[in-house]
Amino acid sequence: MRTSIGAIAALALLSTAGTAQAGSFVGTDFAEGAENQTIIVDGIGVTLNADPRGVAYQGDGSQGIGVFGGGGDSMIGSVDEFNFAFDTPVYIHELQLGMLHALGEDGDIIDEGVKITTDNGSWIVRAFSAPNGTVLGGQDFGGSLIREGGASYLLTSLNGEDEGNGSLFGGLTTTLRLDPVDAGTWPFFTEFTFKGMTITPAPGTAALIGLGGLTVARRRRR
Repeated sequence: MRTSIGAIAALALLSTAGTAQAGSFVGTDFAEGAENQTIIVDGIGVTLNADPRGVAYQGDGSQGIGVFGGGGDSMIGSVDEFNFAFDTPVYIHELQLGMLHALGEDGDIIDEGVKITTDNGSWIVRAFSAPNGTVLGGQDFGGSLIREGGASYLLTSLNGEDEGNGSLFGGLTTTLRLDPVDAGTWPFFTEFTFKGMTITPAPGTAALIGLGGLTVARRRRR
């Protein structure tokens, strides 16, 4: 029995419209040096602008990535920022940061703070001297800050699937900016690194991504 491309497309819509696979990426998926670059994560284009001097690895990259020079070399500090853009709206489920110190821990003497800005609003996340699993209190933030060991922190969603589809920021996102809350005082700058992120597209968007691949296949067949 022959199956037409149109029938395959219809089946693809049925199979993908209700599900969207989570895609994860880490800082070292981006190349060192470039200020503006794009990677593909499960069919989603993720662009990173490392303003103003390009991406730098912290050591071998296992502690995350930052910006060359600036408030902290190979980190995101004082005058630096990371700007992410997604070519289709996504839900962000996890955001992992590295080298976010607090209260003198690991060498820094001030509370480290990150300002996170998305389509859905802005949040300030500070690293306090806190044990694993401590939930942020007194802040308008729909998630938790979990100590992963060393200077690594994982921001995870507390929302259920019926509340923003488990989104860390309560809804679909096309842009995300990370920058320090304040500059600190020399040589103790507020600084951190980016380690990784987990995202999913909106279910309907996942279906369209699948159809895009079928369109390419159809053109090749012709």
